[in-house]
Amino acid sequence: MLRLASWFCAMIAFAATSDGKGYDSESAFQFVVAMGVLVWLYEMGVIVGHFMDLQNKVSKYELVMFVADLFFALMTFIAAIAAASKCQEKITGTNDKLCDHGDGSNFEAGAAFSFFTSFILMGSTYLSYLSWRTA
Repeated sequence: MLRLASWFCAMIAFAATSDGKGYDSESAFQFVVAMGVLVWLYEMGVIVGHFMDLQNKVSKYELVMFVADLFFALMTFIAAIAAASKCQEKITGTNDKLCDHGDGSNFEAGAAFSFFTSFILMGSTYLSYLSWRTA
Protein backbone atom coordinates (compact mmCIF):
# COMPACT_ATOMS: atom_id res chain seq x y z
CA MET A 1 0.00 0.00 0.00
CA LEU A 2 2.91 2.35 0.71
CA ARG A 3 4.26 1.69 -2.78
CA LEU A 4 0.99 2.71 -4.38
CA ALA A 5 0.75 5.84 -2.22
CA SER A 6 4.34 6.80 -3.09
CA TRP A 7 3.68 6.18 -6.78
CA PHE A 8 0.60 8.42 -6.66
CA CYS A 9 2.27 11.25 -4.70
CA ALA A 10 5.30 11.22 -7.01
CA MET A 11 2.99 11.47 -10.01
CA ILE A 12 1.17 14.47 -8.50
CA ALA A 13 4.49 16.12 -7.55
CA PHE A 14 6.01 16.00 -11.00
CA ALA A 15 2.74 16.72 -12.81
CA ALA A 16 1.92 19.78 -10.73
CA THR A 17 5.44 21.17 -10.92
CA SER A 18 5.90 20.60 -14.64
CA ASP A 19 2.52 22.19 -15.35
CA GLY A 20 3.63 25.51 -13.88
CA LYS A 21 4.93 28.09 -16.32
CA GLY A 22 8.58 28.83 -15.84
CA TYR A 23 9.50 25.66 -13.95
CA ASP A 24 12.31 25.05 -16.43
CA SER A 25 14.03 28.28 -15.36
CA GLU A 26 14.60 27.06 -11.79
CA SER A 27 16.82 24.07 -11.10
CA ALA A 28 14.96 23.29 -7.86
CA PHE A 29 11.74 22.67 -9.75
CA GLN A 30 13.57 20.69 -12.42
CA PHE A 31 14.94 18.52 -9.63
CA VAL A 32 11.43 17.94 -8.27
CA VAL A 33 10.25 16.88 -11.71
CA ALA A 34 13.25 14.61 -12.24
CA MET A 35 12.91 12.92 -8.85
CA GLY A 36 9.15 12.63 -9.26
CA VAL A 37 9.53 10.87 -12.60
CA LEU A 38 12.30 8.60 -11.29
CA VAL A 39 10.35 7.64 -8.17
CA TRP A 40 7.22 7.11 -10.23
CA LEU A 41 9.07 4.75 -12.59
CA TYR A 42 10.86 3.01 -9.70
CA GLU A 43 7.64 2.38 -7.80
CA MET A 44 5.92 1.16 -10.93
CA GLY A 45 8.77 -1.31 -11.43
CA VAL A 46 8.56 -2.46 -7.81
CA ILE A 47 4.80 -2.97 -8.06
CA VAL A 48 5.15 -4.95 -11.29
CA GLY A 49 8.04 -6.90 -9.76
CA HIS A 50 5.90 -7.78 -6.79
CA PHE A 51 3.25 -9.26 -9.05
CA MET A 52 5.95 -11.19 -10.93
CA ASP A 53 7.23 -12.54 -7.58
CA LEU A 54 10.76 -11.22 -8.12
CA GLN A 55 11.62 -11.25 -4.42
CA ASN A 56 11.76 -15.06 -4.57
CA LYS A 57 13.70 -15.14 -7.85
CA VAL A 58 16.40 -12.50 -7.28
CA SER A 59 19.18 -12.93 -4.75
CA LYS A 60 19.95 -9.91 -2.55
CA TYR A 61 16.50 -8.48 -3.38
CA GLU A 62 15.93 -7.11 0.13
CA LEU A 63 19.29 -5.34 0.22
CA VAL A 64 18.74 -3.76 -3.20
CA MET A 65 15.27 -2.59 -2.19
CA PHE A 66 16.58 -1.09 1.05
CA VAL A 67 19.37 0.83 -0.72
CA ALA A 68 17.09 2.04 -3.53
CA ASP A 69 14.37 3.12 -1.07
CA LEU A 70 16.92 4.97 1.05
CA PHE A 71 18.41 6.71 -1.99
CA PHE A 72 15.06 7.84 -3.36
CA ALA A 73 13.78 8.92 0.05
CA LEU A 74 16.81 11.14 0.63
CA MET A 75 16.91 12.59 -2.88
CA THR A 76 13.17 13.32 -2.88
CA PHE A 77 13.47 14.99 0.52
CA ILE A 78 16.31 17.17 -0.80
CA ALA A 79 14.23 18.07 -3.87
CA ALA A 80 11.27 18.98 -1.66
CA ILE A 81 13.45 21.22 0.51
CA ALA A 82 14.89 22.96 -2.56
CA ALA A 83 11.44 23.55 -4.05
CA ALA A 84 10.04 24.78 -0.75
CA SER A 85 12.88 27.27 -0.42
CA LYS A 86 12.11 28.63 -3.90
CA CYS A 87 8.42 28.93 -2.99
CA GLN A 88 9.44 30.78 0.18
CA GLU A 89 11.46 33.22 -1.92
CA LYS A 90 8.29 34.14 -3.78
CA ILE A 91 6.28 34.51 -0.57
CA THR A 92 8.88 36.77 1.08
CA GLY A 93 9.35 38.82 -2.09
CA THR A 94 13.03 38.07 -2.65
CA ASN A 95 12.29 36.49 -6.04
CA ASP A 96 9.22 38.18 -7.54
CA LYS A 97 9.79 36.86 -11.06
CA LEU A 98 9.45 33.22 -10.01
CA CYS A 99 5.68 32.96 -10.33
CA ASP A 100 4.79 35.84 -12.64
CA HIS A 101 2.24 33.72 -14.47
CA GLY A 102 0.20 32.92 -11.37
CA ASP A 103 1.44 29.33 -11.12
CA GLY A 104 2.82 29.58 -7.60
CA SER A 105 0.24 27.13 -6.32
CA ASN A 106 1.50 24.50 -8.78
CA PHE A 107 5.01 24.83 -7.40
CA GLU A 108 3.76 24.77 -3.83
CA ALA A 109 1.70 21.64 -4.55
CA GLY A 110 4.73 20.02 -6.16
CA ALA A 111 6.85 20.79 -3.12
CA ALA A 112 4.16 19.50 -0.74
CA PHE A 113 3.69 16.26 -2.65
CA SER A 114 7.46 15.82 -2.81
CA PHE A 115 7.48 15.95 0.98
CA PHE A 116 4.63 13.44 1.09
CA THR A 117 6.53 11.17 -1.29
CA SER A 118 9.70 11.36 0.75
CA PHE A 119 7.89 10.58 4.02
CA ILE A 120 6.13 7.61 2.45
CA LEU A 121 9.45 6.42 1.03
CA MET A 122 10.97 6.70 4.50
CA GLY A 123 8.31 4.28 5.70
CA SER A 124 9.10 1.96 2.79
CA THR A 125 12.79 2.25 3.64
CA TYR A 126 12.11 1.17 7.21
CA LEU A 127 10.06 -1.81 6.06
CA SER A 128 12.75 -2.72 3.50
CA TYR A 129 15.34 -2.56 6.26
CA LEU A 130 13.30 -4.89 8.45
CA SER A 131 12.83 -7.27 5.53
CA TRP A 132 16.56 -7.22 4.77
CA ARG A 133 17.61 -7.81 8.38
CA THR A 134 15.21 -10.74 8.84
CA ALA A 135 16.12 -12.40 5.52
